[in-house]
Amino acid sequence: MTKTPKKTTKKRDGVGGRAYRFSKKERERVEALAGFGVPHRDICLLIRDGISTATLHKYFKAELHRGKAKANAKISQTLFQQAQEGNLSAAIFWAKTQMGWSERHRIEHSTPPKGDGEMRVKLEPADMTDEQLVALIKSAETTEK
Repeated sequence: MTKTPKKTTKKRDGVGGRAYRFSKKERERVEALAGFGVPHRDICLLIRDGISTATLHKYFKAELHRGKAKANAKISQTLFQQAQEGNLSAAIFWAKTQMGWSERHRIEHSTPPKGDGEMRVKLEPADMTDEQLVALIKSAETTEK
């Protein structure tokens, strides 16, 4: 009977070592960078001498989510204030992103009644262009006065 040689395994560098310990300052930096929209691969390069994206996601998951959430909240607040102050672009953007409006174009038509050669087109606010929405808002402001 022949003996099979023992497999020798060489320990790879960094594998099986102690877990990372990151400082409060590093955590705050990751949260801020995530909030600024810096891609994760770039954040990795800015932590210590560089870490992998797997390490970033494993040890900084909460900071990545919190940073993005804080930024979204701040931008939403600013956009909402701009819309309330009459910034039509902000109002239109808010309507599209928060109220489900869009610029899809849907044309409804039916066979015109006899003798009437007119085609009827129905536009919903969700189907209007920015220019049409601006005109609608301005006409509403005029009738309120």
